[in-house]
Amino acid sequence: MRPSTRSPKIVRRTRSRLARTSAILAGALLAATALAAPAGAQEINFEPPAVDPGPYLVGDTAYFSVGSWNCSIRPNSDVGCDLPGGAFMSQVPFAPRVYDVAIDLPFLPAHPTFGIGGPQGRGGSPQLTGTLHHAGVKCTFGFKGVFSCHSKGHSFALWPPTLTVS
Repeated sequence: MRPSTRSPKIVRRTRSRLARTSAILAGALLAATALAAPAGAQEINFEPPAVDPGPYLVGDTAYFSVGSWNCSIRPNSDVGCDLPGGAFMSQVPFAPRVYDVAIDLPFLPAHPTFGIGGPQGRGGSPQLTGTLHHAGVKCTFGFKGVFSCHSKGHSFALWPPTLTVS
């Protein structure tokens, strides 16, 4: 092994700087961790409060409206909405305007049905004012006017005039 050509003074100074830098970085990491998750902190929840499904039920299907959109949640976890003014699908180039959306098959993402099978909801249904849980489906209307439904591992979100499906 070849002897070091550096003087012992330079080696000590380099090791000292390295130790100081490591200590500063470790302290900064600890401080950032303490600030990011203070003890007893609670998660901020922007979800609107849950509503009682009772007023929305007709038989075992929940019917509700969000503005002019009429929606339903069926007992088999199918959910769908009629969009009278239409919405643009945000993930599709040259976005087509669609007039309904549904989650009815577990192997497909939310999708427009193009009117096949008739209307999804009923006109004149009570307005949704929070989060509705029914038959394993969660539909929420609230934060910044976004309306979304989640079922069968898929979801759709409407923020006029945009529809996002997954």
